[in-house]
Order: sequence, then C-alpha cells, then structure tokens
Amino acid sequence: MAKKIKKGKKGEQSQYLTRSKAIRKLQLTLKDFRRLCILKGVYPREPKKKFEGTAKTYYHVKDLKILQHDKLLDKFREIKAHLKRHKKYLGRKEIKTAEDHLAKTPKYTLSHIIKERYPTFVDALRDMDDALCLISLFANLPQHLSLEITKKEIEECAALLKEFMLYCTVTQCIKKSFFSIKGIYYQVEIMGQQITWIAPYQFNQKLPFDVDYKVMSTFLEFYRALLRFVNFKLFTDLGQKYPPEYFQKEQNRQRLYLDPVQIRDLQKQARKKFESGQSGGQKYSISEEFKDTPEMKKLTMKEEQAKKSREIFSKGVFLLQRETPIYIMQYLILSFGGTFVTEEDKEQLATLKITHQVVDRPMVGKLDSTREYVQPQWIVDSLNNLFLLPTQPYRPGVPPPPHLSPFIDDSKEGYLPTRLKEINALKGEIVDDEDEEMSADDESSGDEQKQTPLPAPVANKQAAAVQPAVKKDGKVKGDADSSSEEESDNEEMLKNQKKVKNAKLKKELAKEQEELGKILMTKKQRQLFEQVDKSNQSKKQQAQKLKDKRNKIEQSKK
Repeated sequence: MAKKIKKGKKGEQSQYLTRSKAIRKLQLTLKDFRRLCILKGVYPREPKKKFEGTAKTYYHVKDLKILQHDKLLDKFREIKAHLKRHKKYLGRKEIKTAEDHLAKTPKYTLSHIIKERYPTFVDALRDMDDALCLISLFANLPQHLSLEITKKEIEECAALLKEFMLYCTVTQCIKKSFFSIKGIYYQVEIMGQQITWIAPYQFNQKLPFDVDYKVMSTFLEFYRALLRFVNFKLFTDLGQKYPPEYFQKEQNRQRLYLDPVQIRDLQKQARKKFESGQSGGQKYSISEEFKDTPEMKKLTMKEEQAKKSREIFSKGVFLLQRETPIYIMQYLILSFGGTFVTEEDKEQLATLKITHQVVDRPMVGKLDSTREYVQPQWIVDSLNNLFLLPTQPYRPGVPPPPHLSPFIDDSKEGYLPTRLKEINALKGEIVDDEDEEMSADDESSGDEQKQTPLPAPVANKQAAAVQPAVKKDGKVKGDADSSSEEESDNEEMLKNQKKVKNAKLKKELAKEQEELGKILMTKKQRQLFEQVDKSNQSKKQQAQKLKDKRNKIEQSKK
C-alpha cells in the first residue's frame, strides 16, 4: 500500500510559506526580515490558493533560499549579539566601555547585492528613477532623531545628488524638465536609457507621523549604495576621478552654485572624450555604401539637430535674481550651453553683458532696454521645445502662458491644447488634433453632399457643337474665357465628389474589416480589443470635455 502524502508536502502549498513561518525558519526578527527582503529585492507572492487565509502574506520557498545563504544574514546576527553586550554594559553602568563597544559594531557592505541585482550597468540605469526620487526627497528633509533621519544621511544624499547632476550638466544629457505642484520633474538620457524623476522644491518640510520611515530608510540605504556605484562608473568613463575633483576644490566648496567657466571647460573635455570614442564605447567605422543611404542621412540629421539643441542658450547670459529657483535654473541653463550670473557675483556683473534677466516678481522702476526680462517658466518651455520662444508673454507681472507637460503625447490623448498649436505655428509645423480633423472630414463630407450641385451634363452632340468657334491662330471668339472657367469649376467639383466617395468607401471598408476581425478573434483577443476600444472612447470623451471647457473660457473672455 502506497504511503499517504501529508498535507503541505506536495503541490503548490509546498512552494509557499507565510511570513511568520519564514521568520521562524530564518531565525530573524520582523525588523531584520523586512530589511533583508528590501535589500535583496524579495517581495511577497500571491499563490492561486491562499491555503492559510487571505489575510496572510506569502513568500516563495526559492526566494527564502536566496535569503538563507546571504552574507547579510550572518552580519545581522553578529550585530544583534554585539548590541546585547552593549545593553549589558549599560545595565552595569559602565558607560565608557559601552560607548567603546558600540563604536566597534560590525559593519557590512551592499556591493555583492548590487552586483547580483544588476548584472550590467544598463540594468542599474533602468532602476534609477526610484533611487533619484527617494534620494532627492531625503536631501531636502530636516534632521529628526525620533524618526531616525540623521544629519549624516541627509548630507550624503545631497552630495550624491550634486555629483549626479554635475555629470548630467557636463555631458549635457538633460532632455526635459517640468514645474508641477508636487515638485520639479527632470528627464535625462544616459546610454540610451531615459531616466525621469521628481525632486521637491527647497521649502521647509513638515514630516507627517503616519509614514513608516524605517522602511523608507532601508530603501534609502540600498539606493545610496546604488547611486554611489552609478556615479563612480559615469565619472570613470569620462576619464575623471571619483569623487569628482570639482567638489574637492576649496573655492567650489564655498560656492552655493556651480561655476559656469569651470563647467564649460569640463563640457569641452567631455565632448572630446565622446567624439574620440573613449567614453564607454568603441568608435565604429561606417562603410561608404551605407553613407549614401536615406537611413544614414536621417541619423546624421538627428545628430546635427541634437548638437544644435544643446546650444539653444549659447548666446545668452542670464541674471538670476534671488527669488528665482537658482538651484534648478543653474543645471538647465548650463546643460543647454548658456551662462548665468547671480546678484552676489558683482565682479561678473560688471564684466559680462547680460542678455536675459530671470525675474519671479513684478518689476518696480525703469527696465533696461538692452536685456529681456522673463519668468523662470520661459527657460523650461524653451528647452522643452528646443528653440527660444518669444519673451513677450513671459514678462514679469504678466500671467504666463499655460505650462505644458513634455511627458504627455497629445496625439495619443486626442486633445491638442491651443498653446501647443501656437508653439507649432512658431516652429513652422502644421499639427492639428486628430479628432478635430475626423469630425471636420465628417461634416465636410455631409455638407458637400447636400450643397455641391452636380454639373449639368452635355445632352447631345448638337449642344456640344453650339460653342464658340476657335480661330486658326488659337484665339477664342465670344465668351470663351467664361466657358473655360465653368469647365475648370466643374472639374474641381467632380474631383471633390470623388474624394468624398473615396473617404466614405474607406470608412466602410475599415468597419467591415473590424467586424470580420472580431469574428476571427478568440475570446481573450476580443476582450483585449474591447478594453482598448473602451480606453480610446474614454480618452475621446475626456478630450471632448477639455474642448468644451476651452470653448466656454474663450466665450466668457469675449
């Protein structure tokens, strides 16, 4: 007789363990288990059948095996034993020995975990969004001992973020930026990977007490190590030492903001490095046959446009007033080829010829006619659109135009704001809203059917013969000009009718193809198609609401 299989020894139930069982197996506290899971990137799973109830959290057995054989597990146990001894010394009131013992607490590194989680450098860059968001948040938080937010952590976050922003400015890889209520959005492109993150404004932060800062500090510990690795790799690829020599100089330590002269020199060095092919890759030779192809021509055109876009502020010298966010503006202006001066730099103010003065409050007194006065939004809007916008709408004391997000694809959303149409007109592009075009086509096709009369057909040969005679020299007798105009009008009307018919036929064919496609689809495919169709319809409805809102605002202004 075969042995009876015990419950939980085979099947899906044997592949998962609850959190309490996992903690018991690893012989850890809940705090250390959470830390280990966050650092190793192990997250709870959801089995098909939750055999111990829906309120429990489950972990896969294979994930727990990864945790079981990690170096950190032994380190956590060593630290726990060390702290027990520290408590004993405090109990005996041996304070000096307790302090000395605490200073000798075992330390650990996360280098092996980063190598495991990110086998290649590109993998690390893909995960930089969350790292930069959290580090930029903690860099602006105040010190709080009860919430375990130390001064050392804040200073390290600020230093790592400055190093990363210095690299982005030197290599001119900042692509987009956006001012929102939440904070400042940045987008950079490094090694073909787009990294987007949000940084808070530098205001006094109030810390809410309903947030679990212990979990956040564990994530911060890992992300700090990750950003340090990434910064090291980026600067060594540029042929520079890490930490960067720029921040090691005493004169730069005392400065609140970047030095434009030094940054320009670093940008030239970085450009030479990239052109020579020494920065992170090989320089490939292109065959002569491929040089004449349209693909290669497109690539060269894109490269030229990218070079031009990096220098949109190259002819500008910006005076940033103290009320403006200089900590943001410095990176944006320098990465797009410009230079800036603050009110404190009195020597440079005397020597440099200022072209633009960035102001964030109404101006009092006479304005200098040799310079343009703009709000900070003008800089961001100009770099997002890759050309200098007119400065008149951005003058101080005037409500600026709508600040459009560069991260939204308006063609997909189905709504084209009026501001974007204005910018496209300035660029020389004709871009219309797809929905408006479709509706216009439908209306025009209906109107043309009703209004356009059919041309009077020629009844017979006699009627055709009763026309002005033509002389031998080619001149027309009588009303020849008027008849030729009528013929051309008739031809145009026939062409318009053909266009309307063709458009109708295309729509009917598209509908028929859709219906046939639905019949041939499987159940899953049909459900997916319906979901996509619903999302498209909801987008259209939202776009229509925005259009109606815009029309109401325009009518109220009139």
